[in-house]
Amino acid sequence: MKRPLCFLAIFALSWGCTGGGGGINVAPTAVVPSSIEAEVGRVVYLDASSSYDPEGDPLKFYWNLESIPPDSVDVVLADRYAPVAVLIPDVPGIYSVSLTVSDGFSTGLPAGVTVNVSPGVLKPTPVIEKSGDPLVGERVELRADLSVNPLQEEMNFRWELVDAPEGSSAYLSVITGPYTSFVADVPHGRYRARLTLRNRKGGPASNTATLLVKNSPPRVELMAVRVPERLKSLPVASQEQVEFDVSTADPDGDSVETFVFTYTYRSYAGEPTGAGFHCPGYSGYHNTCITTTPEEVLFFTGENSLFEGSFVVSLTGMDEFGGTAVDSVVLERASVAPPSVKTEDSSTGHLFLRGEYTAETRVKAYFTNSNTDSQRLDYSVQLQARPRSDCHVSITPPSGALDMGAGDAAALDIAIHASGSHRRCVGTYRFVVEGCFGDKCMERSFALHVLNKAPAGAGLFGLPATVEVECETDADGKEYSLDSVNFQLIVSGRDTDGDPVILTFSADRPEENANGIVFSPGVLRCASGEACPVLATLKGSQVCVSRELSWCLFVPCWICVKKEIHAVRPGKTFFSVQVSDGMAAGPSTGSFVEVKCR
Repeated sequence: MKRPLCFLAIFALSWGCTGGGGGINVAPTAVVPSSIEAEVGRVVYLDASSSYDPEGDPLKFYWNLESIPPDSVDVVLADRYAPVAVLIPDVPGIYSVSLTVSDGFSTGLPAGVTVNVSPGVLKPTPVIEKSGDPLVGERVELRADLSVNPLQEEMNFRWELVDAPEGSSAYLSVITGPYTSFVADVPHGRYRARLTLRNRKGGPASNTATLLVKNSPPRVELMAVRVPERLKSLPVASQEQVEFDVSTADPDGDSVETFVFTYTYRSYAGEPTGAGFHCPGYSGYHNTCITTTPEEVLFFTGENSLFEGSFVVSLTGMDEFGGTAVDSVVLERASVAPPSVKTEDSSTGHLFLRGEYTAETRVKAYFTNSNTDSQRLDYSVQLQARPRSDCHVSITPPSGALDMGAGDAAALDIAIHASGSHRRCVGTYRFVVEGCFGDKCMERSFALHVLNKAPAGAGLFGLPATVEVECETDADGKEYSLDSVNFQLIVSGRDTDGDPVILTFSADRPEENANGIVFSPGVLRCASGEACPVLATLKGSQVCVSRELSWCLFVPCWICVKKEIHAVRPGKTFFSVQVSDGMAAGPSTGSFVEVKCR
């Protein structure tokens, strides 16, 4: 341990102290870059971590802002007592910063850094995110909230729909703000949306998003015709001729130009000879038939009725843009044909009850007996997929039996209850319905979409319109207050489904009102409709109100008398709260607060 026996070295501008062994302490050396190139608004790191003391003593650092450009008012020098200080320049020009290091016994010579600050890039950078290329009739969502503004201030958003296909009447839902949308109303068209951003010092800057309307696949329905029956599955005899009835539709209005018929035979014993399609313009029987006239296609079941099994005949229809759709029928070579099963997709809302996202709904399954005698139908309903493994599902009835007469049709009412504590349990559930006549079975799947509704709104209460504070005047003639300004806010959010809401707080203020805003907490989770308290505090940046002559180890120097005054500047601040249920965002609300000097 060194003892403070100190004297003034004549040729070295530092103090030396003798240690316990009689040695002389050598002052530490400050090591900093001589100059740094920077841009306005960007953080500059002043790194003196290479500074050293010959004896290895721990160092103490002190950074000082020596000179700044004449029009600089909001420059920040932070971490003054750390090895790496932070400088945030506010205007172009030359900033001079000095560093002094001490080992606790003596202080080394000061070192200086010159920071040359250029105006930099002031234009904002527009970034557009799109929901993806749409189908005709779908709404396209465009968002630009990830756009970059180097000035860290409010930007002006301007949207334009600069290109749309002929015959389109599409329009943008919003032309200002970070979000907009439109409906693609013309098939196979191209839409182009342009975003232009401006800020206070730079701009304009533009970006364009191009969206191509995707082709909607056609719909085809294949029916096996044996008058007077029209069934998706029917029994056939050996050497029987079957004709088909084909219907088509296309959401885009495209023509379905190509039809491809194929079949497979399901049997363990073998396939009947002579089975296949008779295609227009071709003789004989074929496994595949490609045609533009599907109504002329015939199917022959072949010879040898000993080979019990079924023909699965599939039809693929293609529109002029390559969209495809497939349908099939089953031709059963057996005494009993499987039941025809039909289901449809369904959707329902949900409610948040007792800590769970809960949905209840009913769907229908339809069964048809195409046989010439009565059959016992055994059915089952099973869950195939769900959003998460901990999402609970109950099905009523999960299985059962029905007695069906020849040609009868039956409708099964299925009740589904879905619940889970995680919000991802609001999603898509998939089920399969199976119907069997003995070992002759058929199944169909359907989806249940549990939907979420966005929150209805947020409320913010307790903000005073005006707050008066005691103010002082700094060396530049600007008013400030040394007191922080606190607000006790009451906020609430209401969700349509009763989901828990997430309330996010923010504040916007003009540049001349350089107040920092602290929320405690900044994000709040509440039950829907619940009133929740939050504390908002206006805190100012550091200011130096005066300088005066002092002494640094018997060497005169200028220091800042009041180094860390937290000053609240007068001006207006806009407080706002945004509500979300974790799946969709709702509207925001807010209010101005003006701080005035008495």
